[in-house]
This record gives sequence, structure tokens and C-alpha cells, in this order.
Amino acid sequence: MTNETRRKLLHDWVPIALLAVLIVGVAGFVTSLTIARAGAGGDASKLIRVHDDFFVDDDGDLLPILKTSADDTTSGENLLVAASAGDKIVVVGWVLSTDTATNVHFSSDPLGTPTAISQSIYLAASGGFTSSHRERWYETVSGEALGIDINDTANTGHTILYVLDDD
Repeated sequence: MTNETRRKLLHDWVPIALLAVLIVGVAGFVTSLTIARAGAGGDASKLIRVHDDFFVDDDGDLLPILKTSADDTTSGENLLVAASAGDKIVVVGWVLSTDTATNVHFSSDPLGTPTAISQSIYLAASGGFTSSHRERWYETVSGEALGIDINDTANTGHTILYVLDDD
């Protein structure tokens, strides 16, 4: 192995291996963790991965995954998560279900001047939808609450996984 090859291996892979050791050391109860090479240079700050209890944001910060669940029957804007000063609320996973055909979308500032932060999600009667993986789906404006806008009067259940990110 040449010195250039050793240097490249150390440069590209050691920061990622150290990050993996740090994460498992901090959260010893982690049962799964996905780590991938972040591209040329092994810049570990570019990793965005989720494991069971924490979300690793694009700055490499470990953010605890929080959950809220509720049933709403009111059409229009419904509050999901109250605002947190200086934080964006980032949706990293969700499950929606309804008894009546309707469509919904996530919004920022639902009790003020709501702004849609997702596309419309169409739900069939007695149907539901779940996000495929925990990733950075939608985010509010910093300091604004997270809401869900229900198009029609329908019994709509939801579970939202989210993190508070100060970026």
C-alpha cells in the first residue's frame, strides 16, 4: 500500500468511523445505524441518517426524535406541534388515516398566517398513508408551529415523528 493510498483511506474513512463510534458511545442503546460515505473527502458533516431514537442532521448534530399523535375532526388548520423559539420543526416520519375521503397538507404557522409546506396528500375513505422512511420530509419556518390542514370534515388520525432543529 502506497503512502498516498494510506493518506486517502485515513482522510476519507476515519472521520466516518469516529462518528459511528461516537454515536454508538453516546446512545449505547442504538439498535440500528446507517452510515454511508459522504463523498470525496469523507466529509462526515454531510451525512443525514436516522436510527431508532435520534436524527443526525446535516451538521452532524444528534437530535432526539419526538412524537405526537391525535385525532382531528375539524376541517381547516389544526395545530400539531406548538412553536419552539428559534427552532424549525422538522417532520421526519408520519402516518395519516381517515374515515372519509379527504386531502390534507402540512403547514407552518397554522394559527397565524398558514403556509403550506407539503403537497396535498389525498386519502381515500377508510384509508391511510405512511411515509416510507424517516428523513427530512417537511420543515416549518424557524419559530413557527406545525399544523395540518384537513380539506373536509373527516375523522383524521395522525402520528407525527419530528425533531426540533435550530439551524
